[in-house]
Amino acid sequence: TFDNMLNDRDLRALVAILDTMRKLSSGEAKDGDLSPISGGRAQGKFTCLGIRNSLQISRDLWITFFHMLGKSGPAKRNPAPAPLSGLKILDLSGNKLGDEASAMVLELVHDKDSGCSLEQLDLSGNRIGRGTNIIRVLRAYTEYYRYNQTVGVKMMRKGWKSSLHSLILAENDLFLGQAGLEILALLKHNALCLRYLDLSNNSLEGEAYQLLASSLLKNTALRHLNLSGNKFSYPLIDLILEHLNSTSAESGLSFLQFENN
Repeated sequence: TFDNMLNDRDLRALVAILDTMRKLSSGEAKDGDLSPISGGRAQGKFTCLGIRNSLQISRDLWITFFHMLGKSGPAKRNPAPAPLSGLKILDLSGNKLGDEASAMVLELVHDKDSGCSLEQLDLSGNRIGRGTNIIRVLRAYTEYYRYNQTVGVKMMRKGWKSSLHSLILAENDLFLGQAGLEILALLKHNALCLRYLDLSNNSLEGEAYQLLASSLLKNTALRHLNLSGNKFSYPLIDLILEHLNSTSAESGLSFLQFENN
């Protein structure tokens, strides 16, 4: 974990090291005799990585780093895996990436052909705000691979689903738009197949969030939902809890946090 440590030069050096490891693993690199290394041998496997509170890193360098996770777009035949394609846990909290850059990461993990296999992603404190790009990515994924909520039809193309099961979007000013509502709506019918979702400290409020109850009633995947530090009224919280306790509920939820509302 690199916490408030990296700048552009540091991240550029880290990317160069990772790319060299990729080349050594694939046999592309050359030894001192300038002859290709035959076969190649795996040069390391990363499970967890955190680059947090690194405000000195430019957007262009972030994009270069994201290419280490995988690449979106048309699939190539037998592509070489990206250096961090096997990464399972990524913490990018506090970097103020913004909506567009945050969406780039989410797009990688929701693209069947990118090679990215993240399971846990922390994007808290990244000034996502209205989240237009975030929602575009998540909606495109659910409508193509999971469940088209507009027409009410499952879209189980080849049975693929994203490896991502834990998503943290705390402290992102999601009250500025409809991103919070959209994400909660996508939980219905397990379209967005998350087990842990954190939308805490986003100043979410309003009766429109009654849809939360209907989404959770039709979701068997989600186990933990954190809505702490928002502005939900007591009557709305009571309504949600009442629906979850109904006999018709199909929810798999075990933990629901409403502290400091």
